[in-house]
Amino acid sequence: EFNNMFCSFKGEGTGAVRHIFHHHILKPERTPLEANPWGTEKSSGSFSTLFERRLLAARRYCEDPFEIRPTMKNGKLAAERVFGINAPLRPRMARAFSELAADKADVLLLAGDSSRLPLPDGSIDAVVTDPPYFDNVNYSELADFFYAWLRLGLPKEMSFKGETSRNPREVQGRDSNGFAELLGDVFRESARVLKRNGTLAFTFHHSREEAWEAVARAIERADLHVVAAHPIKAEMSVAMPKTQAKNPINLDLIIVCKHNNGTARSSERGSVADAVNEARGIAARFKAAGATLSKGDLRVIMMGGFLKLDSATPGGGDDASRRALIEEFTAQIEPLAACQREAPARTSTGRTGRARQLSLSFDAES
Repeated sequence: EFNNMFCSFKGEGTGAVRHIFHHHILKPERTPLEANPWGTEKSSGSFSTLFERRLLAARRYCEDPFEIRPTMKNGKLAAERVFGINAPLRPRMARAFSELAADKADVLLLAGDSSRLPLPDGSIDAVVTDPPYFDNVNYSELADFFYAWLRLGLPKEMSFKGETSRNPREVQGRDSNGFAELLGDVFRESARVLKRNGTLAFTFHHSREEAWEAVARAIERADLHVVAAHPIKAEMSVAMPKTQAKNPINLDLIIVCKHNNGTARSSERGSVADAVNEARGIAARFKAAGATLSKGDLRVIMMGGFLKLDSATPGGGDDASRRALIEEFTAQIEPLAACQREAPARTSTGRTGRARQLSLSFDAES
């Protein structure tokens, strides 16, 4: 990650290494950095520093886990570690699901196709996942950079055929229909193993309408419906792709789904106007907290309303009606952006942002 010809300097003379994935592509550098793999006293990204900061730090966390609590330090918002809440992480590893069901183990790790799970029907309380963002990041292609080396030391039964780890069933780099079909297969399998009152939650963001249409079709394919959509600050604003984008997306949408119930689904549908008003309220809360939202962020918020309304359509919607619905929400992005450009609302103390930002941070942590 930190020792290859795709690495570069963060700044001349700083000793800091810009690692291979500072951008989600394999980007050749004009001036590659040939760092010391073992490390020196002032180097970064080396074995000597990462062993301490990653591996040993992870072991210490397992023995004494902590939670993060927002606090004020020297007039600034800071993070405080809170110990003593959780027990040490020493899980009993299972070899099969039956050991979990019999409470003989705590963790079962599986490596395989998520659309074909070796789990019983209705056995899982919650599925939490982070699917690929349509065509934004080709994860397995990037992983092949490492696999080209790792495969040399892997046993034959763990190696893939040839010089790539790619698989025809992977959910990435597809057109809209292919993405919807394969993601829908994963969601449908998740629905199969979920209990009737279970929850499927996943994160998503994208700048193109066809990506959101594909997600809507995948949810419909699994016979699920969206009960909540929570936009949260998840991306680093200073990341390279964000600084180079005209309308960067700094928000992720947490989409919460339940098993479909036809009667309840129809009665909860609401209207486009209601969903748009809810989106405006969410945007206003971000604005009151001093958060500047791009049109990309506003699209994410609007698409939460679209997914909830689309999934509540009795019997599912056809492609034409779904496209018309998403266009109704898209048309509201520009007026919402105009509202964001207006002067920010003031708090009761006469200042903008600070007090509300702290309260929102506490809400996010809780």
